This record gives sequence, structure tokens and C-alpha cells, in this order.
Amino acid sequence: LADFEYQNKFWNQRGALIESYVDFDMVVHFLFDDTQLFEDAFSEIRNFLKSEDEAVALKALTQVLAELLEKYGDDLRDAEYMKVPEWMNVVYYAEQALSIIKESD
Repeated sequence: LADFEYQNKFWNQRGALIESYVDFDMVVHFLFDDTQLFEDAFSEIRNFLKSEDEAVALKALTQVLAELLEKYGDDLRDAEYMKVPEWMNVVYYAEQALSIIKESD
């Protein structure tokens, strides 16, 4: 989510000629279904998060995503999400989270 160039290359072209790529649906399932990052990011500390700072950053990201999904639903194509005005907020919060995670390493 933090890499707009990746999104533009693969999501706008539906992964043209690429058999394996991470799409928006995979990201949403990871953040909302496969983990507790949306409901309780702090519970993921020591599972795969290293600090409260990471949990706060991921909670902020999932909140922005939840608002986007609430407003636009979950039926848009990846490229369509990228065109909504709120998308750059998603990218911003993802960049912030990524920066904090990298600092923890």
C-alpha cells in the first residue's frame, strides 16, 4: 500500500503478464481477516509486530482503509480504488507505517 508506483504498474494493468502479485484484495484480507490489526492491533505485538508504535501506525492505516471500504464498498477493481480522492490518504498512512516498521528492524 505504501508503493504507489507498484500499484499503478500492477493494479491498473491487472498484473499484466504477471502470474503472482499482491493485489488490494490480498492486502485487505490480511489486514482485516487474517489478523487482528483492525480490531486490536496491540494484540499482534509479539506475533509479528515489534512495538506499540507499529501497532498505532497499523491501526491508523486500517482505520483509513475501513472508512474507504465503508464509503465505496468492496466491489471496486483495484484501479478504481486508486482513483478515489481518499486513496492518497491510504498511501500516506501505509508509508508512515512502513517507515515505523523499518525503524524497528
